[in-house]
Amino acid sequence: AQSSDSRPVQFSLLAAYMESKNYAKALGIAERIHQEAPNDPSPLNFLGAIHAATGALEKSRMAFSRALELQPDSIATKLNLANLGLRESRPLRARTLYREILDHDPEHLVALSALSKLEQAQGNTAAARELLKEAVAAHPKALQARLRLARIYLAEGDSDKALRLFAEMQKNNPNDPKLLAILGKIQLAAADAANARRIFENLVRVSPDNANAHY
Repeated sequence: AQSSDSRPVQFSLLAAYMESKNYAKALGIAERIHQEAPNDPSPLNFLGAIHAATGALEKSRMAFSRALELQPDSIATKLNLANLGLRESRPLRARTLYREILDHDPEHLVALSALSKLEQAQGNTAAARELLKEAVAAHPKALQARLRLARIYLAEGDSDKALRLFAEMQKNNPNDPKLLAILGKIQLAAADAANARRIFENLVRVSPDNANAHY
């Protein structure tokens, strides 16, 4: 049996194999660690991730579930199970797990974003909007949350709120190409061609090769 002192090295090698998508070798290492430390949730989480990546969803669920039994408060494992629930078309299970995470950490950006996507996919736009508002309030620099919230406002016909989401950020970063591109798209969606043109002209000036500048 390998010593516990060598386990960090084994986990590093396991992570490297996962990153390179060499799942066969990753599986061998994860199974070996699990056999030697059956009550350690870490190798079980790796096993769940490997099985999920290779499409063995039932095995993945079993590994994640056992990991959660061993460490009931693990946010990472709950996220793994929630994401797996979506892949298995079990939205109620996923929603329950995301909510459990948010009960423990109301500002958890990944859970807020994932749950908002789930609510929106099920037609619960108001719930998705409120979750994204919480995400933006807790994480002012979370661009994707702001962009998704802006799209909801635009769909609801409230372009002013959509623009306000990015105006303050753009004021502090007037030449940020990503912010300029987003603001230009919002202006286009709001049918404000003049301001959209002004923003895209600025985008061309600060980032000539940006594809968004050539609308």
